[in-house]
Amino acid sequence: MNIFMKAIKDHTDWKVRIKSLIDGKRMGHLNVHEVTSDDQCELGRWIKDMDKKLGHTYALSRLRNFHREFHAIAGEAVRLAQRGDIDEAQTILDGEYKRLSREVVNSLLAMSKRTNHID
Repeated sequence: MNIFMKAIKDHTDWKVRIKSLIDGKRMGHLNVHEVTSDDQCELGRWIKDMDKKLGHTYALSRLRNFHREFHAIAGEAVRLAQRGDIDEAQTILDGEYKRLSREVVNSLLAMSKRTNHID
């Protein structure tokens, strides 16, 4: 599995974990600060590492921004769910959360096509 596909898998796994916890399918407590922080997940650490390897590039900047927005909206969904506003949290999950997740994945795919080799 190349690094971009692993990054997409890491993002997808995290996304599913958050959605499952909000939906009540998995037991566990979510720390809103951790969810909102874009450097607490595998993809966030990967982006930081890529920044060191690639420097500032448009594609990486775009990915970083979508990823940051994704975490902000995920944190909002978690806050709502913890307050008991499950319907509002679900609206976010079905809307902006899903859209931003798609943008993150599309950004990773675009980077994968433009980048020949990254260790």
